[in-house]
Amino acid sequence: MNNVIEFKCPCCDAGLHFSGADQKLTCEYCGNSFELETVQEYNAGLEQGNVQNVSWEAEQTGELSVEEQGTMRSYICNTCGGEIVTDATTVATFCPFCENPTIMPGNVSGGLRPDAVIPFKTTKDDAKKAFLELCKGKPLLPKDFTSKNRLEKITGMYVPFWLYECVGDVDSQYKATKVTRWSDSKYRYTKTDHYMLTRAANAEFVGIPMDGSTKMDNVIMESIEPFDMNEAVDFNTAYLSGFLADKYDVEAKDGEERIRQRVDETLDALMKPS
Repeated sequence: MNNVIEFKCPCCDAGLHFSGADQKLTCEYCGNSFELETVQEYNAGLEQGNVQNVSWEAEQTGELSVEEQGTMRSYICNTCGGEIVTDATTVATFCPFCENPTIMPGNVSGGLRPDAVIPFKTTKDDAKKAFLELCKGKPLLPKDFTSKNRLEKITGMYVPFWLYECVGDVDSQYKATKVTRWSDSKYRYTKTDHYMLTRAANAEFVGIPMDGSTKMDNVIMESIEPFDMNEAVDFNTAYLSGFLADKYDVEAKDGEERIRQRVDETLDALMKPS
């Protein structure tokens, strides 16, 4: 039997969501907010395993193929009796019936546990406003594209990242020309000098990000860089409550080729004569 952690409100017992606005766990039902440490102490004081959680019972259903059974997980919610089917990389999600935020701690334990996390700063209302602004002036969008139901489905997602460090050494040669023009009373002159430029340098790169999920497009992830690593804090599963999250399914070694490419492109841009 697998346990899925559910952070409950100490006041009304509803599921808590992490709020990017005030960096606290917030109850959307009674409106109370709590520090992460407060909720953890509350959960630790509860009976039955010292943590209030929803137990999910792993179940292989006949509806899943043999291939799917190797990559999918089926759970039964003991709170509402509903079934949730996720892939093997899911870390945080919602029960599709009672909509309580749930976390699969087995996917973020041991060697799978991240060292740090950058908590969300943007609120759901901010995301809705940004989405509506993006949709302005696009008359060909379907009518229900900005419907209330669709807007309510907007959910933040945590993406696993690897951070790389390396030292790059580069020796470059460039062909260069210098053109000089002048004239006198009879002629116009052009003098072209040709040079071979040689440049050498080394640079240290620290904290190069590379997303560790095959579900996320690398180009899209790189387009939202840079990430402010000064905002990173020690990882805590409470930060995932109320969001979607996956564990990594790309090994660190498998991202090295892309990192080398990015480092080469950066060094080349820095070394080219201006």
